[in-house]
Amino acid sequence: MSRCGDTAYGLRFTHYALLIMKIVVGLGNPGDEYKNTRHNAGFLVVDYLAEHFECEGWTFMKKTNCHVTNCTFQGTKFIFAKPDSFMNESGQCVSALLKWYKMDPSDLIVIHDDTDLDVGDMKVQRNKGAAGHKGIASIIQHAGTQDFDRIRLGVRPAGDTTKSLDLVLKSFSVDDYKIFVSIFSGVEDYIEGLVE
Repeated sequence: MSRCGDTAYGLRFTHYALLIMKIVVGLGNPGDEYKNTRHNAGFLVVDYLAEHFECEGWTFMKKTNCHVTNCTFQGTKFIFAKPDSFMNESGQCVSALLKWYKMDPSDLIVIHDDTDLDVGDMKVQRNKGAAGHKGIASIIQHAGTQDFDRIRLGVRPAGDTTKSLDLVLKSFSVDDYKIFVSIFSGVEDYIEGLVE
């Protein structure tokens, strides 16, 4: 049972209706200095998805400390969100989103960078540990479970040996970015497949 109705937040909760809902969160760091860094891969993909699905404009939702937008695709309401907190504090925002929308973590999809994967690679997992990713660790801590979907986006140039902490704060090179955006359609296909 999910709450629905339109507002600036994307949903108004004056009545209850049967509606399938999913929350898709892209992880990153706020601020212009981080805008195009590899750590912001999740933000970049969620921005793409919001445009692809012709969502409403982004709105800052103070109660959750997130920027949110929404759309309905084939009977499923998607809430797209970008936490307005640094990566290692993402869990507070995600937990607040789940509580606000009365959603279970099993309906959560988190999109994030992964230095264990090469640029252009992606991997979907569920019910897995953080594997050193501070944003995921924060979400697991605050949600009280790791039973949610993760879309891991490769951000490491092939053959690169830079330490992960240094790599994620670097911007994509022109060539790497071209490779990175090539996986957007794969993420899109996965999201659309959730309603089939």
